[in-house]
Amino acid sequence: MHWSAHLVKKVWNQNNSFKKSLVIAFRAASIQSQHDVFLINDLATASHFTFIKNMFPSSCVAVCFHGMPLPGVYSGYMKDKDLIFSTADLVFANTQYSHGILQSLNCPEGKIRIVPVGLDILKLILMKKKFIKKIIYYD
Repeated sequence: MHWSAHLVKKVWNQNNSFKKSLVIAFRAASIQSQHDVFLINDLATASHFTFIKNMFPSSCVAVCFHGMPLPGVYSGYMKDKDLIFSTADLVFANTQYSHGILQSLNCPEGKIRIVPVGLDILKLILMKKKFIKKIIYYD
C-alpha cells in the first residue's frame, strides 16, 4: 500500500498535556474523514496512540525512534513496544546504531527506515558562502 504525505497530522506536542493532545487528535479526526500520515515523535507517545490504526485503517502510522530510555527517566512504555511496532507502518531511526537497537527490540525489519539527521558537509562546502568561516569535521 502506498500513502501520499501531503497531509501530515502531528498528534502530540510535548508542551501540551496528554488530555489536550487527545482532544487535538480527535478534533483533527472529526474535521477530516481520513488522514494520510500520523507522525508520532517517540515510543513513549506512540504507546498512548496505538488505537490510531483502528480509527484510520488506511492511514500510515509512522513513529520516530530516538533511542532507549535514559536511566531514571520513565520507561514504562517499553512494555508496549510489541504493540507499538505492530501498529506502526514505519519506524524511523536516525543512525545505523539506532537501527540495530530497533532490531534487538524485535521491530520488524521491513518497517525500519534510516533517516539521518545533521549536516551535509559537501553541500556546505559547495555553497561557498561568506558566513562559513571554518568547518571542523570528524568522521
